[in-house]
Amino acid sequence: MKIRPAQGADVPGLIQLLAQLDSFHAEIQPGFFRPAPRTPEELTRELGGPHHVYLVAEEDGRLLGAASVRVHDTPAHPLMVPARRAMLQDMIVDVSARRRGVGAGLVAAARTWSQQRGAAVMLLTVWAGNDAAMDFYRAMGLQPVSQVLGLPLA
Repeated sequence: MKIRPAQGADVPGLIQLLAQLDSFHAEIQPGFFRPAPRTPEELTRELGGPHHVYLVAEEDGRLLGAASVRVHDTPAHPLMVPARRAMLQDMIVDVSARRRGVGAGLVAAARTWSQQRGAAVMLLTVWAGNDAAMDFYRAMGLQPVSQVLGLPLA
């Protein structure tokens, strides 16, 4: 398995992987998400730049997983500690490739990419109902930083 930045030729495979993620999010959080296909144009714009990358895990020409990483600096505010932070998003491992080290490899590559860009911490969001992801990330050493609570008003 090789982990590398995504390229234009990876867009069709990324669309398929992200459809799995988006469908799952719509299932566990239907008040926030609905499955809608991502467009090639959208993903092509997101492929890279100095502050963003899509990483893909590939084996024999097939995409097994992907993760998006973006670095940003905290806004200037007297209460905020100035720091560069990385945000890991859209992490998905194909259902047929789970429990083979793909996710661990993507997290490690995201960490390295983030450190190379001066990030002091890598953050991510796990939606309520995604207990397997929470267990996985905790096993990778990530710890809760914040919790977001919601109250339906309708």
